[in-house]
Amino acid sequence: MPARRVMCQHFSEEDVRCGAVAMRRQRYCFHHLRERKLVARMKREQARQRWLEHAPLDNFKSINVAIIKTVNGMLLGDIDSDRCGQMLHKLALASASLRKAQEEPSA
Repeated sequence: MPARRVMCQHFSEEDVRCGAVAMRRQRYCFHHLRERKLVARMKREQARQRWLEHAPLDNFKSINVAIIKTVNGMLLGDIDSDRCGQMLHKLALASASLRKAQEEPSA
C-alpha cells in the first residue's frame, strides 16, 4: 500500500490551495513553511522594537529600565543607532517632564 501524501495546507488570498506535497511531519510545503517562519520572525522583531511604545514611563525607575533596554538593544544589534538615539532623546524628555512635574507644588 503506497504511503499517503499530505498536501500543503496553505491557501492563497483567492482561496486556492497550494498543490505541493507537504514536508515530512509538517503541514506546509518547503516554500510556505519557510515563508511562515520568515513572517513569524519579522513579527517578533517588530514586537521587540515596539516595547517602548507600551512601557509605562511614570517614574524614574521605569525610565532607567527603558534606558538600559534601549542601550542593550543597540549593543545586541536589535536597534540601529539612529533609532536608539531617537529613543534615548524621548526618554530624556520623559525624565525632564517627570522631574518638572514633581518639583511643581500641588494646588
